[in-house]
Amino acid sequence: MKPDIGERGREVELVHDENELKKYSEGKSGNYIVQEFVDFREEFGVLYHRMPGETRGKVTSVVQKEFLTITGNGRDTLGTLVSGEIRARSRLDYLAEKFAHSWNTILPKDEKIRLEPIGNHCRGTSFHDANQLLGNQLSAVFDTISTPIDGFYYGRFDLKVPSAEDLLAGRNIKILELNGVSSEVAHIYDPDYSLLRAWSDTARHIKIIWRIALKNHALGHQYDSWWIFIKDLLKHLRER
Repeated sequence: MKPDIGERGREVELVHDENELKKYSEGKSGNYIVQEFVDFREEFGVLYHRMPGETRGKVTSVVQKEFLTITGNGRDTLGTLVSGEIRARSRLDYLAEKFAHSWNTILPKDEKIRLEPIGNHCRGTSFHDANQLLGNQLSAVFDTISTPIDGFYYGRFDLKVPSAEDLLAGRNIKILELNGVSSEVAHIYDPDYSLLRAWSDTARHIKIIWRIALKNHALGHQYDSWWIFIKDLLKHLRER
């Protein structure tokens, strides 16, 4: 379940049965999306762009996600292990309620528990630079995927696949979301990525967006006014 309008994994939950669905729905308003849960092992974010009027584009960023997971040591309870995980500290109350049945149980050595099935930073997911996958082969895969989407020239596909080999071959791909022009260059959130490189990569992608906008304008598409932008932004914030 996920809200039709949301950001950063807000109110996205894995629902197993009707009782959980009822509990999830309590006190909520607005529209929600019911989406198949994909349990493929790997999740990636793939940022792609193509210039208007051209048939081939380019993938310029790939991020691989590592879900928040705890490994038992045979001594500590699940609650103790979770409390010691820095990526879980902002959501301790939520996780304590979610795992109330096993919170005080000692986790056997080397047993792993995935605490979060949702791949967002604020849900404890680690982001890793996977730009070693960049190249003509991956770009061709997303040429095929994106070309039928009318008016789409820039965005990040969040997806799951069984393996990186499947992604490069263009098979067994399940797309969870397609984010538009506000998509972030997510590989920069790798813990080992330098701040200067992150700024440089972000600026380079802003320039790509600018070039696409100029091309669309030359093809007859008018720019929106600042007033329309502010009005749409306020509407978005209200609906959130």
